[in-house]
Amino acid sequence: MTPKISDTSPEAERVQIQILRTIPDWRKFMLLNDLIMACHERALAGLRERFPHADERALRRRLASVLLGTELSSRVYGPEPDPATWSVLPGDYLEKIRATVDTLVLREKLDEYLKEQASQ
Repeated sequence: MTPKISDTSPEAERVQIQILRTIPDWRKFMLLNDLIMACHERALAGLRERFPHADERALRRRLASVLLGTELSSRVYGPEPDPATWSVLPGDYLEKIRATVDTLVLREKLDEYLKEQASQ
């Protein structure tokens, strides 16, 4: 089996897959929800850093642009505040964020699960 995650050894990946196969579906949904919420929180933190004077409503509006894209979020929530959210992001910024969040959150969740299993 070739590793799906480039920095994970085949043995570690086998353990991860084995663990994921044993987790009940409800727990997988909880883990997925936690991952989504962590991504939203990190995206909001990044928006707060780039727009330090924006209020919570404006930040949430910008988050909608990140999650839905400029066109759909503008149709649903109205025009973006100036400057546009995407105008201040470097080209590969989102890919780097996604890769970092995926790696950190998955490792964190795996560590939590292993601790739970060890304590039982």
